[in-house]
Amino acid sequence: LAGLVHDAIYQLMREGKIDRCHRPYADQLFRDMCLANGMPKWRAFYYYWAVRIFAGRASEAAPNAPQCF
Repeated sequence: LAGLVHDAIYQLMREGKIDRCHRPYADQLFRDMCLANGMPKWRAFYYYWAVRIFAGRASEAAPNAPQCF
């Protein structure tokens, strides 16, 4: 469930419907949802840091997406 919500938020960022400044919040929400669903703390933080470090490009707007201001 946490991955689905996180991916949906990133898709909204790619489409320009949510500003990329909300990316840290989306990543924190992902971590919090993992913990709430019973994931071990070490694994939730491992996944959290993985998306913080490597998922930035996944939130970049597509070339034809409208930009929000």
